[in-house]
Amino acid sequence: MILQTYLAILLLMVQRPTVYLTVDDGPSKGSRQLYELVDSEQVKINLFIVGRHAVRADSAGDLFRKWRKDSFILVCNHSYSHAGGHYRQYYEDPFSVMKDFDLNKDTLQLENDIARMPGRNYWRLGKVRCGDIPSGAEAADSLAAHGYRVFGWDLEWKCDSLPGTGIATGKEMLTRAEKMLRDGKTLFSNNMVILLHDPEFAEEGFCNEVRAFIRLARQRGYRIAHLTEYPGG
Repeated sequence: MILQTYLAILLLMVQRPTVYLTVDDGPSKGSRQLYELVDSEQVKINLFIVGRHAVRADSAGDLFRKWRKDSFILVCNHSYSHAGGHYRQYYEDPFSVMKDFDLNKDTLQLENDIARMPGRNYWRLGKVRCGDIPSGAEAADSLAAHGYRVFGWDLEWKCDSLPGTGIATGKEMLTRAEKMLRDGKTLFSNNMVILLHDPEFAEEGFCNEVRAFIRLARQRGYRIAHLTEYPGG
């Protein structure tokens, strides 16, 4: 028994941490740069798509159609309307929220049930239930009951992630991620979900720092994966 426990601890110590890069709100003005990054780095990425953005007859819509055929990209559900920007009102009607996600899934012909709620950091994965603010809890429960796997995030990366210093560097963000993993501050041990936003990839500096993060993470032995590999049932 002691040997089994020791081996289990040893396995945990040598297990490669896994990072899930998730990008919300596309397709939008940063989509082209994001797609170029994925292509050049050959990196797996999870895109949470807003339906009303994807159906436009412009370059954003064209990119979405390419994403669906790219094995490095997992297209996920971020609602059709993105709450129209009125989140509190949106979440007052959980049934309408569910219909909005179903509309997105049907319109975009999504092949998985991975979802993220607009403006909310909620998780509903099997028995895992947590969220950031009360508004949206019923909607999250409704989506989960309807078969969706609702994902939040462990760490958010924005252009102003470090107030007063501008864009956080890839090295700085990897240091923050490593500390959270080391301190057990992620939802699942050894797994880190990072939230980014599609429009910010239009900033060349931001895009370059994400590229640096990817390269540094790989050098340190991190896996970068699709959310279909995430634990939690």
